[in-house]
Amino acid sequence: MSYPVKTLITQAATLTDTGLHRRAIRLWRNIAIHPDATEIQREQAWLRVEEIQGTFVEIQKIAAQKKHEEAEIKKERLEKDRLRILDLFSQGYTPVQVRTMTGRSRSFVSECRKKVCRT
Repeated sequence: MSYPVKTLITQAATLTDTGLHRRAIRLWRNIAIHPDATEIQREQAWLRVEEIQGTFVEIQKIAAQKKHEEAEIKKERLEKDRLRILDLFSQGYTPVQVRTMTGRSRSFVSECRKKVCRT
């Protein structure tokens, strides 16, 4: 069942505004090759496809950058906790006390303790 071009354009614009970029691109491409579409509508559809793809690439770059920053923060927090655990062990606390004070898992605390014993 084929919908009128104006209906497809409205649906594609709604999808774009909603943030469903892949679906919107698919619909704009369908409009661009629709036999009932005018030349202006086809041109507009191809322009929208290019615009959405550019926006989509930017969104992906921002998401990748944010993910990288979160990984760096996680590494810093991990190292900070590791140093704190090493300090607590050097003060004479037991592994159970260290786990209670730091909220870290048994395996993480024991791994840090092994490093204390090696040095």
